[in-house]
Formats: sequence, structure tokens, C-alpha cells
Amino acid sequence: MEQKGKVSDRCEYNRKVKESNKLVMQIKKSIAEITKILKERVEQIYERVGRVKGSIGSDRKGRGYIELMEELNQENSLLSQQVDSLMIQNRKLIEQNKTLKQQNQQC
Repeated sequence: MEQKGKVSDRCEYNRKVKESNKLVMQIKKSIAEITKILKERVEQIYERVGRVKGSIGSDRKGRGYIELMEELNQENSLLSQQVDSLMIQNRKLIEQNKTLKQQNQQC
């Protein structure tokens, strides 16, 4: 039918399903990205805190601990902003996906 210039309901439905599946894949990719970032950061934090924990004997090294904690707080703030941005993108993708599903149900 579409070769003759007419729109097929079935083909239109299939296009919407493909678009919806594409959005789902983008959501999964974003979630995987967030998970990877968080895992890397947690590993880095444990590693750094472990190094500092073993060296807190003297005043000089104690100050290093404070500096490390300040640095970790700054990095945590940046990471939170990145995660927030990705979560906003995910919410938008989820809303688009819901809209497509509703349209598909109407067909």
C-alpha cells in the first residue's frame, strides 16, 4: 500500500514501535552510564580514603585528610550535577516513550 502512496496503519504502528524501542535503548544506555560513573567514583573514593586513613598519625597528614575531604566534596558535587543531568534526560525519554505507547494504543 505504501508503495502506492497510501499510509498503512500497520506500517505506521511499526514505525512508532521502532521509535519507542529506540527511546528505551537510550534510557538503558543512560542508566548504564550513570551506574558506570557512580561505580568508578565509589572505587576512587574508597581507594583515596584508605590511603589517607592509614596515614592520619601526624598533624601534617591530618591536614592532608581535610584537604582530601574538601576535594572529594567538590568532586561529589560535580558528580551529582552530572547524575542530575542524566536523570533529567531519562525523564524526558520516559515521557516520550509513554506518549508513543499511548499513540500506539490508539491505533
